[in-house]
Amino acid sequence: MDDSLAEKFGKECPHAAFSFGRCAYRQPMILMLQSLLADRFKLRLRRETKQGPVYALVVAEGGAELSACTLPFSPDETSARPPQPSRCPPGMNCIEGCMPMALLADRLSFLARLGRLVIDQTGLKAAFNIKLQFEQFHSQDEAESESSKPAMASPPQLGPVGPSIFKAVQNQLGLKLKPTKGPVQTLVIEHIERPTEY
Repeated sequence: MDDSLAEKFGKECPHAAFSFGRCAYRQPMILMLQSLLADRFKLRLRRETKQGPVYALVVAEGGAELSACTLPFSPDETSARPPQPSRCPPGMNCIEGCMPMALLADRLSFLARLGRLVIDQTGLKAAFNIKLQFEQFHSQDEAESESSKPAMASPPQLGPVGPSIFKAVQNQLGLKLKPTKGPVQTLVIEHIERPTEY
């Protein structure tokens, strides 16, 4: 793209807005990238859905602790979602806003620490006020598999340590992340070549 378009995208589509679908230019940018990969790398892909490890977002024992809200936009109108300024305490991660459970599951799926897709199985159909705060740093109780790993020196903490994502979801929202198996969509590369010079 030319410099003026790149500057426009950069100003109006900051990283967080692009990642979470609050950017009016997101779809055109993705299509441009797909076209570029196909043109320069002769890239061909296919999608496959297989059963794999996921987290099911379910209502915890005792019930959900959520208040309903009204979405200021249609769930399909992703470009209408204005980026919200971060009010997260230093050293913490936050997920906040009025959202349906499917969108919360999508937001949780972005967390690299989980390493799995999160699927909404709460059965809750309305939108709810979400205020979720959890530690930014790795915690030993975050995954059952961690207990089998050898002990390693922990990096120094750079901010306040809050609850793990698992404890935060349960204690703050009355929900639970349950390890299970579910449909996972993957991309299979059918063909790719070294790029040619222009």
